[in-house]
Amino acid sequence: MSTEDFAKLEDYGGHDEQTKAIVLKVAGWKPDGTDNEIAKFLNTDITNGGLIRGIVTCCLDKQKTIMEQKHNEAVAFQQEIINNLTEK
Repeated sequence: MSTEDFAKLEDYGGHDEQTKAIVLKVAGWKPDGTDNEIAKFLNTDITNGGLIRGIVTCCLDKQKTIMEQKHNEAVAFQQEIINNLTEK
């Protein structure tokens, strides 16, 4: 992950809660019930809870994509080995 992945959130912290909510919405993040739970746990506002959940979700999605890609490569490699062994 890099700042480019979160470019729409640039200067998020410099805004009030209402503007932060708009920034999250423009970034395509929709409020979730988890946001409030995170906010309560961290003693912060719901928009910061949403920011945290959104960042974590993006990171998990990216990691999932990487893992699926590596899995597919491993399966293809195994299939290649099987094919080579069965041809002989």
